[in-house]
Amino acid sequence: MPNSWQDDTIVLESGLDGYIEQEISSSLNDPSCSVMRYISIFDAPAHADIEPFLKDVNVAAATRILTRNLSPLVRVSGDDIYMHPAVRCHFKMQLDTYMPSRQNAIYRSAALQSSNHANVPEAVQLAIKAGDAQLLNDVVAQNETLKIWVRHGFAAVRLIAEGTARLEASNFPRLKLFTAIVHLKEGNIQTAKQVFDELLQDEESKNDLAADLEVLRMALLVYGCELEKRSDLDGSLKLQLQEAGRDESWKTFLFTLSAVIASQRGHTVDARDRLHMARKHANLANSVYNLMFADIHETCVHLAEGNLREARRFVNKARLIWRRHFQTDIGVDTVISALRTSIDFEAGRLTSAHKNISRSTARFPQSEAWLDIYVAGYEPLIWLEARTNGLESAIDLIENHLAVLSKQGLYRIANLLSAFRIILTFAYGSRADCGDIAGFMLKPTAAWQEREYFTLVRAIHKHENGNSQAAIALLEAEYLRAQDQQLSRSALRYQLTLALIYFETEEYANTDALLCDAAELGYETGQSQIIVELSTARLSDRWTKILSSGQHLELLHASFARRSILTGLSSEHPSSPAFTERQYEIIDQMMKGGSDKEIARRMGLSEYGVRYHLKNIYKKLSVHDRTAAMAAIRTKELDKPMQLRDEESRQSV
Repeated sequence: MPNSWQDDTIVLESGLDGYIEQEISSSLNDPSCSVMRYISIFDAPAHADIEPFLKDVNVAAATRILTRNLSPLVRVSGDDIYMHPAVRCHFKMQLDTYMPSRQNAIYRSAALQSSNHANVPEAVQLAIKAGDAQLLNDVVAQNETLKIWVRHGFAAVRLIAEGTARLEASNFPRLKLFTAIVHLKEGNIQTAKQVFDELLQDEESKNDLAADLEVLRMALLVYGCELEKRSDLDGSLKLQLQEAGRDESWKTFLFTLSAVIASQRGHTVDARDRLHMARKHANLANSVYNLMFADIHETCVHLAEGNLREARRFVNKARLIWRRHFQTDIGVDTVISALRTSIDFEAGRLTSAHKNISRSTARFPQSEAWLDIYVAGYEPLIWLEARTNGLESAIDLIENHLAVLSKQGLYRIANLLSAFRIILTFAYGSRADCGDIAGFMLKPTAAWQEREYFTLVRAIHKHENGNSQAAIALLEAEYLRAQDQQLSRSALRYQLTLALIYFETEEYANTDALLCDAAELGYETGQSQIIVELSTARLSDRWTKILSSGQHLELLHASFARRSILTGLSSEHPSSPAFTERQYEIIDQMMKGGSDKEIARRMGLSEYGVRYHLKNIYKKLSVHDRTAAMAAIRTKELDKPMQLRDEESRQSV
C-alpha cells in the first residue's frame, strides 16, 4: 500500500475513513480503541512503548486480541507492532480530537521514547507535532547532533531544519547547524558559510559544539571545492583521537574525507585503503549512508584510473543503497547521475549519458556536488553539446555556467571550466587563444583533474606560440607521471593531444604511433568516446589510413579502434552507419548464424528484443532482410572487428 495512504486528506476523501470507522472502530471496545490510538503514534512500537500511556490496560493482552481479530491490518513481528497505513491514519486523526494540552503532552512523551530508541526521524516529527522547540533541541542533543547526518542520512537533517524553521527555533545553535547543512547540500555555499561564521562568533556554540562545527567546516571545504591539502584535516584528526573508542561515526566520516583528498591528489591506492577503513567504521556505526558515500568515492577513484568496469560496479552499488534507503535525497541522485553520465560517456554510451545529464549537470550548481562530481558532469555535457550543436554553442554553454559558478563562489570549478574551453577549442581545430595562463599554473596541492586540464592548456599555449617541442616535452613528462600514478584517464588525453600537435607539425609517423598507443590504452580501459572527441574531428584521415593498412595495430586493438571511431567518422562518411554497443553484439551473433530464437538464447535476450534490434540494424543499413544486411556488413567490413576478435580469442585459448 503506498505511503500516500498516510495523508489525512486522501484517507478522508477516498471514503476509507468512514469505512474504517464503520467496519473496525465500531467493533472495538474502549480499551482496544485506546491501544490502537497509541500504536498509531509510532511507526512500529513495542508493547513497552505503549504501556506508559495506558497504565490501566493490559497492552500485551489487548494487542493479541487485535492481531487475532484484525490481521493483517494489525500484526506483530518480534517485539514490534505494525498497523496498516490507512488504519493508522484513521486512529491518529482521533488523537486530534483531544485537547491541545493533552495532545502536546502525548507527543512530548512519545518523542522522548523514540529518541531513547535512537529513532531520530520519528522523534523529530513528534517534537514538531508537540510544537516544542526545546524538546527538538533536546532530541538532537541526545543523538549527538551532526552524528544524525552520518547515521540517518540527509532526510533526517532536512526534517530537523524544517522543524527549526516551523518552530522559529534558529536561536538554538545546535538546530542552526542543520540549516547550514541543508544550504550546503543544495549548493548555497555562501549562505552555509554565513551560518557557519555566525555560529563561530557564539562563544557557547564554540565550546559545546566544537566537534560538530569541525564537521561543518570540513563539509564546507569539500562542497565549496576548497579541500586541497592534508593540513585541512589537522583539526579533524585531533577530533578523531578525542573520539577514539567512543563512537565509530566520526571515524568513518574522517576516513572518507581523507580518501577524498588522496583521490583528488591522484594517490588512488592510498584512497582505496582509506575507503576500506571508512567502510569498516561505517559498518561498526551501522551507517548505511556512509557506506553509500564510500561506494561513490570509490567510483571517483576508478574513473581517475579509467577503470570503467569497476567504476560502474561501485556506482551501481551506491545507487542501489540510494534507491532502498535515501530516495528523497535529490543531492545524492545528482551525484550518482553525474558519475553515471561520465561512465556512460567514456564508454561511448551516449544515449544513456544524455539521459543522466538531466538528473545531474542540469542541476549544477544548485545541488550537491564537489570537484570530482563537477568534472564528471560538466565534461560530458560540453562534449555532447559540441557534437550535437557545434563548437560555438558549446562555448556559449560554458560561458553561461561560468557566470553561475562565479556567482556561487565556486571559482575553482570556474577555472577548470575555463581551461576546458581552451582544450575543446583546440580539439576542434580552432586557435585556442589561451591568453594569460597564469591562472592555469599548477599548485603543489592541485587535484589530478587540475593537473590534467592545466597541463593540456599549457601545452596548447606553448604549441600555438611556436614552441611545439616544449609542448611535446611537457606532455610526454606528464604522460609518464600519469602512467606511474595509474591515472589512465589523464594518460589517454595526453596521448591524443600529443597526436594532434604532431599532426599540426606534419610529423605523421609520430601521429599514427600515438593514435595506435591510444587505441591500445582505450582497449585496455574501455575508454572509447574521448578518442572520438579528441581525434576524429581533425585526424579522421589518419585513422582511416591506420585501419585500412592494418600494419600498426594488433588485431584486438584494431577491432576496438574500428568500433570506437566509426561513430565519429560516420558524420563525414555517411556510408558507415553508427551502431550502438548492443547492435554490434547482435551483428556479431548474426554473422555467426542461427535463428532469432537461437541468437536470443545465446545473448540472454527475448526473441522480441533481438527482432527489435535487427529491425534498427536493417534501417541503418538501408536493407530489408538478413541476407542483404549480412552482405552490406561484409561490403562495409563491419564484421571484420568481430571476426578478428574471435580469431584472437581462439589463439588465446
